[in-house]
Amino acid sequence: MPLKSPFQDSRFIARYLSLRQQEGNPTEPLDKRTIRALLPALSGRSVLDLGCGWGDFCRYAAANGAAKVVGIDFSEGMLEAAHKHTHQSNIKYILDDIEDVVLPAQEFDLVHSDLTIHYISDLSALLRRIHKTLTPGGRFIFSVEHPIKTAQDDGWILDSKGLKQAWRLDAYGQEGARATKWLEFPITKYHRKVETYLSALLEVSFRVTAVKEPQPTSDDLARLPSMQYETARPPFLIVAASSS
Repeated sequence: MPLKSPFQDSRFIARYLSLRQQEGNPTEPLDKRTIRALLPALSGRSVLDLGCGWGDFCRYAAANGAAKVVGIDFSEGMLEAAHKHTHQSNIKYILDDIEDVVLPAQEFDLVHSDLTIHYISDLSALLRRIHKTLTPGGRFIFSVEHPIKTAQDDGWILDSKGLKQAWRLDAYGQEGARATKWLEFPITKYHRKVETYLSALLEVSFRVTAVKEPQPTSDDLARLPSMQYETARPPFLIVAASSS
């Protein structure tokens, strides 16, 4: 992940943390809820969180019985926030870039990565390191922005009132870096097709166990009608895989 990333800018980090804790943000009811439903029992397990940000999943894993939790992130500001909110002694945060971090062999029972891998340029190299660091039968669960989203900068088609009505799909098959803006900061994401994510996992001997494209349920919409626009296309792709 390049050093010019806004994740190293204190203004961006403040906006990011505010967004993540804002009611109505789809990350919590769609992304995190789906991931948690896929998790194996965490009691006594060793857990690695790649791109741990402010440590929310690390704290969740520790609170649910994980014996050892390691979070890795390249942003000092994010890890400062993680340390501020973390009180469990079995959580360790490491400042490093997951693009090329060296991971110990057969160390973790679960590797988790939430909305981070679409910032990584070399997917295959990362997956090889993840597979190597998992214990036999270990699990890898990750989410990315859905490729329908990453294919173009902004695909929303608005109605006469300016409300989001439908999503236009363009350049889906043209994989690679996408320069865009998020929270008013320039940022680079890497667009890959769903096929590419799944094929890359299979090529390094992962066994894919679940593929999810969560969208709001009727209960979600009753509680948060503002999420209606998320029914136009899935915002996230979530995949679970096993090392054997």
